[in-house]
Amino acid sequence: MRATKVYVRPLLEYATYVWLPHYNYAINVIEAVQRKFTERLNGCKDMEYPARLSYLRLKSLERRRLTADRILT
Repeated sequence: MRATKVYVRPLLEYATYVWLPHYNYAINVIEAVQRKFTERLNGCKDMEYPARLSYLRLKSLERRRLTADRILT
């Protein structure tokens, strides 16, 4: 989990305000990176993505972007 927060999230959230993805295909491509990474963690392989997020106490990247946008505005 620490590797996700340290290595993956900063890369995926870098300059979100500049290139804010608002097309569904772009959001799905970015979210797929976190989906694949969390799938490889122990005990999470057979879970669906929303279940993995709640099990790991993570928010989806889309939700984090929306929260960051609200804070910015």
